[in-house]
Amino acid sequence: MHGRVDERSTIDTLLSEAGRGRAGVLEIVGDPGIGKTALCDHAAATPGFRVLRALGVQGEADLPLAGLDELLRPLAADAGDLPPAQRAAVRTLLDGGGGAADRYVLGVATLGLLARAAEDRPLLVVLDDVHWLDDVSGAVLSFALRRLGADAVAVLLAGRTSPRRPLDGPWPRLHVGGLDTGDAHGLLGSATAPAVRDVLHTVTGGNPLALLELAQALTAEQLAGWAELPDPLPLSDRGTAAFGWRLAELPDRTRRALVVVAAAGPGSAGLVDPALRARGLTVADLEPAERAGLLEIRSGRPRFPHPLVRAATFADASGPQRRAAHRALADAGVDGDVQRHALHLAAGTVGASEDVAAALERAAEAAEHRGGRAAGAAARTWAARLSPDGPALDGRRLAAAEACLLAGRRADAGALVEELLAAGRERETRWQALALQASIALWSGEHRDPAPAMRGALEALAGPAPDLAALVSVQLGTVLTGLGLLSRSSEVTARARRLDIADPVIRYLVEHRHAATAVWAGDLHTFADADRAFPHASLAGAARERFPMHDILLPQTLTFVERFAEADALIEADVAGARAGAAPHRLPLPLIHRAGLGYFTGDLLRVRADLDEVDDINRQVGPGGLSGYTWALQARTAAVAGDRTATVRHATEALAVGEQIGQQPVLLYARHALGLLELTHGRPADAVGHLERCRDIALATGIGNPLAVPWQADHVEALHLAGRESDALAALDELDATAARTGSRWARGAAARCRALTGGVARDRDALHGAAARDQHDLPLERGRTLLAHGTALRRERRVREAREILTDAAAQLDRAGAPAWAARARSELRAAGVRSVTAPSTHPALTGQELRVCLAVADGATNREVAASLFVSPKTVEHHLGRAFGKLGVTNRAQLARLVAEGGLGAPADAEDSA
Repeated sequence: MHGRVDERSTIDTLLSEAGRGRAGVLEIVGDPGIGKTALCDHAAATPGFRVLRALGVQGEADLPLAGLDELLRPLAADAGDLPPAQRAAVRTLLDGGGGAADRYVLGVATLGLLARAAEDRPLLVVLDDVHWLDDVSGAVLSFALRRLGADAVAVLLAGRTSPRRPLDGPWPRLHVGGLDTGDAHGLLGSATAPAVRDVLHTVTGGNPLALLELAQALTAEQLAGWAELPDPLPLSDRGTAAFGWRLAELPDRTRRALVVVAAAGPGSAGLVDPALRARGLTVADLEPAERAGLLEIRSGRPRFPHPLVRAATFADASGPQRRAAHRALADAGVDGDVQRHALHLAAGTVGASEDVAAALERAAEAAEHRGGRAAGAAARTWAARLSPDGPALDGRRLAAAEACLLAGRRADAGALVEELLAAGRERETRWQALALQASIALWSGEHRDPAPAMRGALEALAGPAPDLAALVSVQLGTVLTGLGLLSRSSEVTARARRLDIADPVIRYLVEHRHAATAVWAGDLHTFADADRAFPHASLAGAARERFPMHDILLPQTLTFVERFAEADALIEADVAGARAGAAPHRLPLPLIHRAGLGYFTGDLLRVRADLDEVDDINRQVGPGGLSGYTWALQARTAAVAGDRTATVRHATEALAVGEQIGQQPVLLYARHALGLLELTHGRPADAVGHLERCRDIALATGIGNPLAVPWQADHVEALHLAGRESDALAALDELDATAARTGSRWARGAAARCRALTGGVARDRDALHGAAARDQHDLPLERGRTLLAHGTALRRERRVREAREILTDAAAQLDRAGAPAWAARARSELRAAGVRSVTAPSTHPALTGQELRVCLAVADGATNREVAASLFVSPKTVEHHLGRAFGKLGVTNRAQLARLVAEGGLGAPADAEDSA
């Protein structure tokens, strides 16, 4: 290799780090022929590494999992060691079985295979021409590569500078430019005159492949400077035309045979022999190309030595020649891979064809089965375009529009629906198209209030297709509630309730959506009535199976009506199913639900761990509209812990998203977090400003459920501590009214604590605190705060002995709840009550989110491999994080860790006492 000293040094550093058990990914970017493959070859020659290589192919960019199949096939023997769901996904991929291969399950399985392959010796993964990698393989590999940690794996991703980046990630990019003059001269050699070398270097920009191919296209006299150089030089597109000179010298039969090889690509290489025979050719016709260095035969299969040779071969062929090659390949693969067969068939066809359209439909089904939504949408759209006029065309347009919507191609989906509505013949199809058009508009996010834009579609569907109108109404109601437009949502679902709905599951969805909106407003009775008439226990399963996006918020509703055990059961089933199925994309919503429930009933340290995991997954697989809620809940959790930096950061992020898309509940959550932070830090006057904003938002939106955003009790306390007693009493009256209207135990207990806080004789305060504590027996944070308030009042009344007992309980309760700042306040009150020796949990450097999740899972009794499977990382990464956590926590074994977790010791970072 000539030159490339800096580039080779960067690659050598990556390999050295991998050899020490620190995984890394490097993206090598540059023009075609610039030397990316040569750098990969340099890395692959490093002693001591096992090497896996795969190549992206332009003709397979729409073929789901083609790239992943090539990469993982050498690791097939290791699949038996994977957990069942991952093992099944890999076997489906490699064996072409009938099961569906979920891309996220494959992502976790890919991570497991790479980590396992690196256990005996370091592993180098080389992916060349990644710009042609199919999107599904790109998504799977991106997920897996992001989660490599303490693994002996180095990854090189070589591709062109291109807007298409199917394998995107936060890894560094190495931009490879042309060779400098000296290195270019060395590459061309002494047979080329210095003046000619300078000309060639200038013309090619130092592109090595272009230099070599152009030099080969010139005569010896021209290279030596004895004959004039041709004008223009035979170069365009960095060397493609230079290959054309060599192709032109081949026999006609060889050039025709090369077109078949070019049309086949690596994925259809097994079809080349029969396709050649169908064209009246043989493999022997390829031998002149092999002798000319334009083709290689490896393991009996032909392949091009460089992608530019394939591109030049195809560019050199006429349209009829290319189509004939594709038709021959389609005929040869008629009994094989349905996707490749359909792609070759379509590429070889001009004009409409029912047979080709049907084949593309089958290809779309196969793509969707393998997790390829984008490829499925492309195949269905192609099928619609090639379908002859008739009823089948309408069905294909509708199917293509639905597939495009699921693949995130809303503009294409909308265009197909417009075509269908303009030309569709069947009434049922038109109604479905109208419903789909409404869904496209609804989920586009273009309307801060989408209800007016949806009215026409709902009115058109209400009479002839009430079930479709009802389903659209449920979607609309969900979106409106998420925006905080409760009255709009209630109007939509109230109209839907009056529809003549035939399907009992759709009726259940409508009734529960209407009731869920009422719950947000503080009307818990409507939900109780709806659940008696249409019990979720018997209908939710069918609803989730048939309409998975229509009943997604049931656990949240159950939390808001204080049916905590039922909410917990649903959430745990969802979380367990996602983990067992190795499906991280299904985790964010149930983890958010668990965090919402856990704020009231559980350990806030686990809430933090759940939300950190959601944030991590959102950044890797896409937020799906949940980022604002995630950040707002993270802000609230950090506020209870007294972490000002994290609270302000997350609240600022949440406020920005909430303002941008009009999510009023997110604004309410974020403002409450900021107010709670100031209250936690003993700054009630600052807290009041944020909590007054909460009141404004709640009044404007009608959000009146005390558990939706529990700001009211904090508002009363902040006003009282700020010395605004009359305002505090007025706010307390509002809280009392909320408790009476909703019947909420949480609100009743919080109101009793606030009533005790704001005055009255000692006997009455004791009774109120007792009543509050009874209502809060399963609400650890609230019970801890009530004990703290009661103990503080007793100390100020000089009832020191009683105060000490209650404050000791308060500190322990708040430690266990994961609220170190509030626990520190309880210990401060204990010192003020004369307790000389107040034992606080041992402090430690703060754990990272991943360290915390690993510690909690290990404390629950999981092995390293089980933790790795549930958190979608490698066992080596778990081992790494656990070792770091042990060092921070001062423990040496799992039993000590479990004891520390049980005592709330993980919730006491070194600055916890100061933060109070």
